[in-house]
Amino acid sequence: VVTAIRGAQADAPFQHLVFIEPALPAADLSRGIVVPDPVAAGVSTDNLVASVHNYSESIPNGFTIEGLNEVVDGLTAALGVPNWGGEYGFWDTEPETLVKARRYAADEDRLAWGGAWWQWRQSCGDPHAVRWSGGTVVPPDSEQTHLNRLGCPDNEDLGPNDAFLDILGRGYPRAAPGRITELRSDPDSGFMAITATAAEPGGELVVWTPTSAGGDHPVTARNLNNVVETVVPGGRIITATVAAAGDYHLW
Repeated sequence: VVTAIRGAQADAPFQHLVFIEPALPAADLSRGIVVPDPVAAGVSTDNLVASVHNYSESIPNGFTIEGLNEVVDGLTAALGVPNWGGEYGFWDTEPETLVKARRYAADEDRLAWGGAWWQWRQSCGDPHAVRWSGGTVVPPDSEQTHLNRLGCPDNEDLGPNDAFLDILGRGYPRAAPGRITELRSDPDSGFMAITATAAEPGGELVVWTPTSAGGDHPVTARNLNNVVETVVPGGRIITATVAAAGDYHLW
């Protein structure tokens, strides 16, 4: 499939990223998570991304959030591809759940990963919300708790889920030259720090932050020129260019 995609876009001005979602093998769960080896399949790793799901501590699987992330990071690094979390998420906003969601966010930042939250909105009639108990269909709870909340059974719009959105809306680098060696972003205070290495002069760093300019969130930069803050709805975009080859830091 990857070869066909690459052939079809051979004359395009750029290549798309191809995301591969591995899965647990149904025949032999003892093998654990299987990430296809692109080199063994004769496929270049250029613009190829693993997209592993991690529902640890959300759907019981024997792993901690951080433990499975470590396994995935080791597997994908050995294959020479990055990982972008294909799915993760929780379905209530109890205090203990929000602690887990913050832990996932912190570990995602530690590994400099992106990822996709499950999910944006879920209808009361979605099969995920219906379950069986003793041969009887059990209807969904009174609320479908996702990034947008719906009241059941009539899909009443209960508005955005700020408890989740505050965590997912934390600051992050939209584009970062070189290789990120440190990324920290606190959903509560708005503090964010990024350090990267092996950057070429002139490379552009682009950062989103839900904070306002000045005040408690002034920008400090090292080995970065042309630092510009642009106010946008909900926060600001910060851009800068690498001054000299090597490490740079922004916080």
